[in-house]
Amino acid sequence: MKKNIGAFDGVFRMILGFLFLAYGILAGPWWIALFSLIPFVTAALFYCPLYDLVGVSTCDESEVQQ
Repeated sequence: MKKNIGAFDGVFRMILGFLFLAYGILAGPWWIALFSLIPFVTAALFYCPLYDLVGVSTCDESEVQQ
């Protein structure tokens, strides 16, 4: 699978996933904590299926070669 998430996007997704997780555990409904898995997994794999469907990539050319 080809990378389509860049470094900034990956860090943003990790932060977003952490915020969803913290909110879901501390204050919100439990399913929000499960929803936090999506940003974590996509950031860890540097791949987003939705980006692939619409043809978007936030990677630089140098990041794709790695």
